[in-house]
Amino acid sequence: ERQQRVLEEQAAHDKAQAERMDREAVLRQLAEEKRKQMALQEVKDKQERERAACGRDETRTRHALVEEEARLAVSLWVEQASRKREVEQRLVAKQEMERAKELQLKAAEREAREKELQAAEERNRREKLEAEVRHARQQREALQKQQEEEA
Repeated sequence: ERQQRVLEEQAAHDKAQAERMDREAVLRQLAEEKRKQMALQEVKDKQERERAACGRDETRTRHALVEEEARLAVSLWVEQASRKREVEQRLVAKQEMERAKELQLKAAEREAREKELQAAEERNRREKLEAEVRHARQQREALQKQQEEEA
């Protein structure tokens, strides 16, 4: 029971740690996305200021702005897809770890049951032998008593 309790406590600790790591990963992801959005907005603001200040060749400026936005959008999409894959991989790893812990716990429980059965069988054997020894003693004592009475 103590071994089982230790395994359960370890499994609970591992699960809590994995959940904490997942939460931290999500927070890092949100912070990074916010930073990217701010950087994108900063680029947009800068380009808009430059375009307003120059006032010339609006077509070229708009084209550059569209290209920059597209480049940043693609970059952001690639990073988000990468983060999504990373989070999914962590979740799969976490699930596999939980499955392994569960299998380990079941194996420990099975081993404990087997040991209990072995102990019970050993106890029964010992009790049977003790009963046989008692019976043999009683027979020997009865035989001795009978021989003494005859003598």
